[in-house]
Amino acid sequence: MVMDFRQETGRKRIPALDALRGMFALLVVIDHTLMTTGAFVLSGAAHFAVLFFFILSGFVLARSYDGRFLNFIVRRLIRLWPLYAICIVCGSIIAGKHVAMGNLVWWPQSEPDVDPPAWTLYYEAWAIPLLPVVFYLASLNRSFAIILTALSLTWWHIDSRLTFAPFFVAGVAAAQFDIPFPTRIPRPALWLGQISFSLYLTHQIVLNAAVAAFGPSGAVASLPAVVLIAWAAWWAIEQPSIALSRRVGKT
Repeated sequence: MVMDFRQETGRKRIPALDALRGMFALLVVIDHTLMTTGAFVLSGAAHFAVLFFFILSGFVLARSYDGRFLNFIVRRLIRLWPLYAICIVCGSIIAGKHVAMGNLVWWPQSEPDVDPPAWTLYYEAWAIPLLPVVFYLASLNRSFAIILTALSLTWWHIDSRLTFAPFFVAGVAAAQFDIPFPTRIPRPALWLGQISFSLYLTHQIVLNAAVAAFGPSGAVASLPAVVLIAWAAWWAIEQPSIALSRRVGKT
């Protein structure tokens, strides 16, 4: 799920979280690259990275939510959908498939097999209307936030259909506390965090194209192209969508 987790309003961004997001996104990319060669040595670590993405999503969105429900929904859609839609179209072309409209509108029975990492956005898209409720409950007091997290994790063990929702709730709960973060972050790590959403959404499409053209070894050789295309997507698609989303609700 890497979704974009930068704050849109309210409190300042936390550079350390940007850097962590970037490094975990790169970990997922490396894991998926190795998987094309039959190696699954990083699968456990990559799974942990996805859990982290959900926690970070809850943490940052809770810090940035300003109580304006409609603005929140519109901002998230403007922020997430353009890059997602372009990836679905490109992935479909590379796979030789028709573009499924269900994929483009986040229909829950049509998870995007043409860009598998994008499944995480399905969970956010269908959870968006419920997020303000979670934010409100967690903000009542810190003890309640902890209890809410414990209850969601307990229910997760009972009904696995909740998938990663408890980890998002844990991030929302964590946002109710003042957590110290390091302030001196290497520039490469910050840059990686900046392009992490594009890196997460585009990398599998590039890997699939490389494997189709050159076989499994092509995936490893395509890693520089993976990073370059992620940067290009951030520059050409993400930046405009970020700017537009920040204009929503401005007076």
